[in-house]
Amino acid sequence: MRSITYLDSKNNPVHKQWSSDYAGVVVLHLAENNLYIERTADIFKFLCDVRYGHINKGFIKKFPVNFKKKPEIFMAKIDGVSIDLKTLFKSVLNHYQNTFLESHIRTSDYHGEELTATDLQNFSMNSNYPEDFMSIWKTDKENESDDKFRKQQEILATEEKRKKQREQDKLVMKKESELIKKFQKEMHAFKKQNGMPIPKKDKALGDKLLWKMYK
Repeated sequence: MRSITYLDSKNNPVHKQWSSDYAGVVVLHLAENNLYIERTADIFKFLCDVRYGHINKGFIKKFPVNFKKKPEIFMAKIDGVSIDLKTLFKSVLNHYQNTFLESHIRTSDYHGEELTATDLQNFSMNSNYPEDFMSIWKTDKENESDDKFRKQQEILATEEKRKKQREQDKLVMKKESELIKKFQKEMHAFKKQNGMPIPKKDKALGDKLLWKMYK
């Protein structure tokens, strides 16, 4: 069991106690729609430090925590199954970089008021989704005015037509093969019935061409 004592705004002691350290990622909502994302080995301790002013981050000093909005908490261990903390952090960061303005985000590694060009380059390395997930949520009106969406739909529609045509061609070939076999069988029976010589093996090409004459 762990415990710690803080002083509130009126210097009254506040005692906090928790049983275990839980690692994870915490997203704090700051003033002016900014975010701070922390990778921490002890979520409870970090939140207490934030709540009672024991955190020294330049960006948070400039944009104080908005305590009207509760933090988002992502646990690194759920139901006994652990998730690598660095991987979890990258996933959470990736999400917010794709849904928030990047200039409004700071993290455990990048928490200064301003970021250098190198910081920004390193910071944005994990900012792209492998697919354009967010485009799915566009309204019909937004899609209508989106030239990229229109062209994409045209390409997909063309591909769908080609796919359908290929499937139809396969059906035609299958049916044609069945009819050729039927024709060969009936021709064999006809020749036998009329005492005509029957080759040991009719040439497939000749039979096929002969069949096509009757199509």
